[in-house]
Amino acid sequence: MENQKSLAEYLKQLRKSHHYRQEDVAMQLQVSRQTYSHYETGRIRPSVQVLYHLARIYGVSTDNILEHMEMDSIDCQTENEHLQISIPEWEKDFDSLTEQEFLDCLHSLNEKNRRDTLSVMWEIMQAKRNKQEK
Repeated sequence: MENQKSLAEYLKQLRKSHHYRQEDVAMQLQVSRQTYSHYETGRIRPSVQVLYHLARIYGVSTDNILEHMEMDSIDCQTENEHLQISIPEWEKDFDSLTEQEFLDCLHSLNEKNRRDTLSVMWEIMQAKRNKQEK
């Protein structure tokens, strides 16, 4: 896997091989062209949902796309960093939040915000898991 392309390079290769413009893919993903451009430059790492949709757009497996993520550096920004979540801040109140209150809050969100929230949670869980493994 040493010669394998980074996720950014791979996404660019897939797009070009399908003769799509960045605008075409961005429209299918319902993101701005600039955001999609950042995926291809490695400035932003796509969320899990976006990776799933990219796999469907390009007709490749999600495993194939995820293999290319291993090539990316761990300090690459994620799509959700713009939310500026301060983990210590929300952890203070989290213990007092009941599971039902959390679920009620989650279910009250529209579909996009619910997906974004779950994506952030997934990123936090992965970061904690990686930290525990080290």
